[in-house]
Amino acid sequence: MNDPPVRSRRVVIPVGVLLLIVVAGAMVVRNVRAPEHDVEVAGTPAAVTTDAAFRAGFLPLVERVAAEARVLVSMGEDRERNLLRIRRQQEVMLESLAAADAWLGANPPPPALGPTVAAYRDGAKAIRAAMDEAQAGLRSFDFDRVARATDTLEVGSSALDLAATRLRIPDLGTPSS
Repeated sequence: MNDPPVRSRRVVIPVGVLLLIVVAGAMVVRNVRAPEHDVEVAGTPAAVTTDAAFRAGFLPLVERVAAEARVLVSMGEDRERNLLRIRRQQEVMLESLAAADAWLGANPPPPALGPTVAAYRDGAKAIRAAMDEAQAGLRSFDFDRVARATDTLEVGSSALDLAATRLRIPDLGTPSS
């Protein structure tokens, strides 16, 4: 007669412990999630027609991407080895790139800003390649590979800074400059 309550305790206790572990794990994962970027892309507008309107819409996105790239470069220069911190920053970078790419996809640049957009795209491509290379180097403990990735990050970061500067200063975005 005592057998059923003992058996139910044997089931209830492990199930309760498992439930606590799942809830605690969910709370940790929720807190480790990459922070949202502070650039709002609230509904991309219809095609932007003027240089000034394009600059006003694209500049905050490029500035955010350039700032995130500088953080990654700094982490590389400091030889950051905390894989969770590196991955979290890479996720933030990828979110910022995705927001800028989406805006750019919905808002074709005026012809005069072609070189500026090319600088952004070159920087974004270099940053993505460098992040992939750094991850591969960290996984294999090949720190020479990570150093090469940091060099590529610097190239990408410089291209993004150039794009941001050209967007800030109207005469720098045109082919005649």
